[in-house]
Amino acid sequence: MKNLETILVVEDSISIGEMLEEMLGTLGYRVYISDNGIDALELLEVFHVDLILTDLRMPEMSGVALYREVRRQGKDIPFILMSGYAGDFFVDELVKGGELFMPKPFNISELLEVITTRWQLYCGEERSSGTSTCSE
Repeated sequence: MKNLETILVVEDSISIGEMLEEMLGTLGYRVYISDNGIDALELLEVFHVDLILTDLRMPEMSGVALYREVRRQGKDIPFILMSGYAGDFFVDELVKGGELFMPKPFNISELLEVITTRWQLYCGEERSSGTSTCSE
């Protein structure tokens, strides 16, 4: 299985985004950061990312709208969705689509567990469908 190397963090709170960038960078991930979904889409046109970690509620373009647009474009990038609103209306829709939800606040060990789980699920889905992104 290919290693997870690059994460796009989409978070409208600059301080939370920078904290995630620092924590994940320290753990060896290449991290790109965006404070909204529109800029995140632009980054996806330039950079390859293995996983998207996005807040659900953001101005300009929500995490849900970002998810839908990435899927509409045919990009099969796994998502982890974060929100401080555990009862967020769209969580059920996205979880049914195979994405994972991370309630805020969380600690780094919880985040790493969810990242690892989502990557393993994604690679397992790819093996069963015959695609090769996760192959080394």
